[in-house]
Amino acid sequence: MIVASIQARLGSTRLPGKMLKKIHGKTLLKHVYDRLSSCKEIDKIIIATTTNLKDNLLEEYCKKNNLLVYRGDEEDIAKRHLDAAKSINATAIIRICGDCPLIDPKVIDQGILLFKQNNADFVSNRFPKTYPQGLNFEIYKISILQEIMDTQKGFNRRYPFEHIYSNQNKYKLFNLDQKENLSHIHLTVDYQQDLELIGNIISKSDQNYDFSLMQTMKIINQNPSFLELTQKLTRSKEYKSAKESFNQK
Repeated sequence: MIVASIQARLGSTRLPGKMLKKIHGKTLLKHVYDRLSSCKEIDKIIIATTTNLKDNLLEEYCKKNNLLVYRGDEEDIAKRHLDAAKSINATAIIRICGDCPLIDPKVIDQGILLFKQNNADFVSNRFPKTYPQGLNFEIYKISILQEIMDTQKGFNRRYPFEHIYSNQNKYKLFNLDQKENLSHIHLTVDYQQDLELIGNIISKSDQNYDFSLMQTMKIINQNPSFLELTQKLTRSKEYKSAKESFNQK
């Protein structure tokens, strides 16, 4: 069983409580959930949040809206996703960040098919990146996440793909890419201005939850001023900061 695990928490420093911020009357988390629900290759969806007290409200929201939810370690991301997957007997897990409301169901399905057809250990569209930020995914075979849990610590458990790509000869891995490199475009929600950008894009769409990246880019190209909302924002350096922090320990 292939499960999408949405990584979500309310403790964002740049936009606190962003998972429950609303775009066109629907929470950011529900936008992500509904788009993933359009995937044909996903069997179940679970929200992987943290045991931080701030996320009590997120758990309540999930239960009220009949969304599967699992609470785990805030820093040990590999363990959180692995335990969430085990709680519903998954054989593979797709890690999706909860701040990606324009995630493309068709792209996710392509990634899953690549995973299945090649009996892969890991599939992503991050190495190299050709998709916009906000359409990234990682698919892990459960046994690989378990191996990382058993043998790694610190940084490699917060960013498990780091271990996999540092040991490429050991694993059967594949990357989904596209001809045009759109990785310079940011469609994640980190700031209030990002909420406005996503709201503008959705308002120009048919507002179904399966409109594609192609449709998103058509809207952006027809409305170039949309991206001006977010061009000057400082994007997260969390990955680099975390790596430097763990290297100093």
